[in-house]
Amino acid sequence: MFKVKIAKKIFHTFVKKNHILNRQPERSISMNRKIINDAKKYLERYDFYRKRIENRQIIKSVFNHDLGVDNQSEMQSYVDLIDATLKRLKKDEKDILIDVFLKRKHRNEFNYSQASFYRLLNKACCSLFYSLGVYIPN
Repeated sequence: MFKVKIAKKIFHTFVKKNHILNRQPERSISMNRKIINDAKKYLERYDFYRKRIENRQIIKSVFNHDLGVDNQSEMQSYVDLIDATLKRLKKDEKDILIDVFLKRKHRNEFNYSQASFYRLLNKACCSLFYSLGVYIPN
């Protein structure tokens, strides 16, 4: 339903701008490019927020204690989500999250000062949560 509304909005925007283009033929090529770029940006923004909502639902289903028998598929979705999100992070952020939370390395095993270690860990965690659609103010 929501996709239909977005498609209609993009179509109406296109028609409205195209109507203006018919009155100004000399600018039609550059305006057509602008309309296409605007539509692409709009769809990318929609896709970005849709993914965040889906991510939030996956996280809630995993941490909800009232899960049904089919917990394994939700858990697999969660694992896939975390895996895909980690791949999108910067290399240093991804490495420190894997070392700390998966390999369970202690802070002393890193070649960072205490302050820089915690600063990098905090930044990596914020990036991970932000990618999952969870905003944490600093």
